[in-house]
Amino acid sequence: MKNILFFLLLISTIPLGFSSCNDFLEKPPSTEITEDTIFSNVLNAKKMLYTLYSGIPYGLPKQQGSTLYPGWRSMLSATTDEGDGGPSWAVCHQYHMGALNASNVNGNADFNYSYCYKVIRYCWKFIERIVEVPDATNEEKKQFTAEAKMILAMQYYELMIRLGGVPYVDHAYTAVEDWSLSRLPLSELVNKIDALIDEAMIDLPEDRPGEEQGRMTQEFGYFLRARLKMAIARPLFNTGTPYLSMKNPADNQLICMGTEDRERYKQAADACKSAIMYLENRGHRLLQAEDVNGTGQDAYSMACKTMNHENPEMIYYTMKAKNISSKWDAWVAEYGPRVEGNGMLQPTENFKRKFQLNTGKAQTEENGYDPQKPYEGLDPRFYACYIYNGSLFGANYYSLVLGDNLNDARKYDPNKNSNWMVGRASTERCRTGYHLRKLVHEGVYMNPASPVTPIWPYMRLAELYLMYAEALNEYYQGPNDPGNECYSYLNKVRTRCGMPAVSNLTYEEMKEIIEYEWMAEFAFEGHRFFNMRQWKKAEVFAEPILSFNISRNPSNKYEFNYSTSKLEDRIFETKFYLYPFPLSEIDMNYGLIQNPGWE
Repeated sequence: MKNILFFLLLISTIPLGFSSCNDFLEKPPSTEITEDTIFSNVLNAKKMLYTLYSGIPYGLPKQQGSTLYPGWRSMLSATTDEGDGGPSWAVCHQYHMGALNASNVNGNADFNYSYCYKVIRYCWKFIERIVEVPDATNEEKKQFTAEAKMILAMQYYELMIRLGGVPYVDHAYTAVEDWSLSRLPLSELVNKIDALIDEAMIDLPEDRPGEEQGRMTQEFGYFLRARLKMAIARPLFNTGTPYLSMKNPADNQLICMGTEDRERYKQAADACKSAIMYLENRGHRLLQAEDVNGTGQDAYSMACKTMNHENPEMIYYTMKAKNISSKWDAWVAEYGPRVEGNGMLQPTENFKRKFQLNTGKAQTEENGYDPQKPYEGLDPRFYACYIYNGSLFGANYYSLVLGDNLNDARKYDPNKNSNWMVGRASTERCRTGYHLRKLVHEGVYMNPASPVTPIWPYMRLAELYLMYAEALNEYYQGPNDPGNECYSYLNKVRTRCGMPAVSNLTYEEMKEIIEYEWMAEFAFEGHRFFNMRQWKKAEVFAEPILSFNISRNPSNKYEFNYSTSKLEDRIFETKFYLYPFPLSEIDMNYGLIQNPGWE
């Protein structure tokens, strides 16, 4: 099929992984453009290549009707105990109610199965035809091919962690070709992904000049391989007995590796260490207080929303829009404080209670926690994640007192600040008692506003450190690896914000701390959705969600009363460990076998 107008139309609408995407793709394509036109010169071929980057996840809310993920206007963390999606129309509630199914998954999941395979097909089309471009050098052809192969590897990895084994397309199928495809066993899919990474790494450069930042490099490949090895080492896949059996037990190989083998943690540790050494040798490190002229908390906050050239911790990010100067812009309003937007992620009281005290102990009165001072003395990362009652955010303090108005907030402020914002004037505007701070750029909430570029932190170095510590603890059945690196890399992450280092732990104690560090360090970055599933602990998502309620003391309105109430019950069934394949794909009868529980 020569006319690929549909594909080219994606160019003007999709989020790309490099900050200069708008410079590359300024004009919409003409209706005269055909596949032959694209491969007639290197400029057009580059435009197609850049469009392939659309497949890299962008985790901030997207406008309804987005080409990448139609209808997805939630954040993945809103489907977990981390948060709530606020408005009743937010698609995260499909997860909460257990209403996601094979019939509606393509419109309500965080990915679109059909679109993913469109990207895969066009990657292969690009690989097959880039050799024909007359004015492209041999070096360009090799690099462009390598980029497309790395995007393929990433696309299959993202499908794998959501679905298990999937059909593997190895060329651009034509309309007249027999395209009956069955799912690959999980172990075979892993080998295919690994091979794609190997092939791509040969011709990818180590670095990109400023105008090419966001294009694939070897850094991406090292990181992706570490993720791949960790995913299959964890309990969900590293077993011969899956979470649910397929109708035909012989098909269980589609959703697990077939055996439980602790050596997979050794392979994961080796992949993580190789990636860490490569990245650190190239100058990557955790962002620190001195880098931002602030505190460790400030460094943590900036590590997930500052681009590569300003942030040695960021390995790869994706973006949708840049130089936003208004808090009313859709990309900020979607996930900013609900009083000035849609509040597509409101942190929960459940998740707040999981943060340790700054002493490293749990939030209990025996450990020094004061329920009448509920925001004091917590892990500094809590303050970087949550807007709570009395928080200063941007140019305003936020009152999250039920029924408060601006006059109350100003009148009863002991410091007599006039710049208050009422953030809980109605239940929907702040269902949980908190607003999201992390990932939201305060610049557009200042007066005057400063332009910001919201980005999604797809890969940052702290993730590799925690994967490495986890793999070592699991392989050696305790933090007693020969180089003592389990403690070293865990504590690099933990102490950055001022939390105390840990030592002398048992296997179970270290496992608990590692899981805590994943929770606190990567709060609201989309990791918990997958981590808890891969650890087979996602039943925690069925816990009733609590709302934190603040009211003024009737006899002294300078003081507050605190209480909790149940916001909603949630459902998590065992079948939710993997997504269903869309029913529309099953009904096409090309050999696709449904995941267990979704038949």
